Amino acid sequence: EDWKRPPQEIVARVVHQARPGSIILLHDGIPPNESTSRMNTVQALPDILRKLSPQYKFVTVPELIRAAKK
Repeated sequence: EDWKRPPQEIVARVVHQARPGSIILLHDGIPPNESTSRMNTVQALPDILRKLSPQYKFVTVPELIRAAKK
């Protein structure tokens, strides 16, 4: 339920908990029959990427799977 937190708190939690090999799962869509906004998560993403990019490389899930098969 990351979307319920303010963007700054989402950023702080993700950055604090990130470790090599981590998969960061953020929710930016709204499940059926819900009207909750996920804008907090969307707003947090640029700061998460900016803060973690000096230390980590970001890849898509398909890229991660391909790398694991090598």
